[in-house]
Amino acid sequence: MTGAPKLPPTVELSFNNIFLHDPYIAETLLPQGAYVDETHLRAYPEMNGILRQNLARYKNACTYCAGNNAVCVYYPPQTRPSATGTRCVACRYTKHKCSNVTPGLDIDRDVEFVYAPHADEPAPTHATPSMAIRVNFLDDMIRRQRLQAWPCYLESEGPKKGAPKRRRKPRPNEHSALYRAPPFGQSASFADKRVVTVDEYDKDEWEVCDMI
Repeated sequence: MTGAPKLPPTVELSFNNIFLHDPYIAETLLPQGAYVDETHLRAYPEMNGILRQNLARYKNACTYCAGNNAVCVYYPPQTRPSATGTRCVACRYTKHKCSNVTPGLDIDRDVEFVYAPHADEPAPTHATPSMAIRVNFLDDMIRRQRLQAWPCYLESEGPKKGAPKRRRKPRPNEHSALYRAPPFGQSASFADKRVVTVDEYDKDEWEVCDMI
């Protein structure tokens, strides 16, 4: 498959429908040393403070994600598990009322992990998203020459490192290499596995920053 497929005319090009294609597989399709674009970058769960092995989705997509042909990514709550669910990642971005926030949510029944764990990985968990994961991920992408520098729309220094800058937003790219990849979880492996941890950061310090 070559080139970027055309999005359906009823789907607006935005960051709301990037949660469909697998960004890890898309990265393996890039030449060595080629940079990921902003659309591709935003599709990694680490950009929302979620490790790859902990990425989970609602089994039944919310109304908004279904309309945007997107995976309905489960966003674990900041405190204790909620019996009514939490807004998915796309609805958090757009401030939509997520239809998956309903009474009687059963995490084991209604939410599933996207990837089977690798042999050297712990069992997946619905861990609280952490800014440290985003920071470590971006530093690793630069080290591996998949990013030239920190995104201009994120703070790169200081106590709010990783948090969004005011009046700066990423730009959607309809020609992104992301759209050449299959859907999330379709392949059980990818070639260039990264290791992202929170060990070198104080978790409590970083979680006060807004992820969106």
